[in-house]
Amino acid sequence: LCDDHLANASARDIVAVLDASPLHVPVIVLSSPIPDERATLLMQAGACDYVPKSNLDRLVHCIHRALTGTRVRDERARAETERTQLTIALRQSERRSRMLFDSFTDAVLILNLDGRIVNVNESACEQLRLGRDELLRKHFWELDDTGLPTVPTAQLDAVCQLGRANCELTYVRPDRTRLVFDTHMRVIEYGGVPAIIAVAR
Repeated sequence: LCDDHLANASARDIVAVLDASPLHVPVIVLSSPIPDERATLLMQAGACDYVPKSNLDRLVHCIHRALTGTRVRDERARAETERTQLTIALRQSERRSRMLFDSFTDAVLILNLDGRIVNVNESACEQLRLGRDELLRKHFWELDDTGLPTVPTAQLDAVCQLGRANCELTYVRPDRTRLVFDTHMRVIEYGGVPAIIAVAR
């Protein structure tokens, strides 16, 4: 509560100081009657309300409204802080996961259940001699060069039914180097949905 007629400062001065404070203290100007223009100026400066001393019946209602507004504002600020902290923690977790993912020397591919590649580690790119973006446009069976198109499909069906499977993946690099990978696959949860992780060595 602040009177507009103080010896060393005006209500506007007090409002300016408190409005700049991180405490966000609500200010109700309780004063003898002042012109409407003055009341408007004080409200624009940051006062939450003006109550003339001749109408104290309004004071309880104004205090309740100010405290409610402060509580709501504090809850929103707290929620925003928590959301920011959660976002930072999530990004840090993603970076740690990516670093761990890329630290494997084996080629690691994440597939959705129909075999489309949705993520790969750096070792997969290096061993297959393909860029990450190029691999993410492929299906798992496009990497197999056995000449038997039903083999990769059967392998995916097996891992989906049994939860895990092992197979050989025959792959030909762009330079025509032929590689045979011993590949271990199992069903995992990735991004909240079932997926397949394939580790090839």
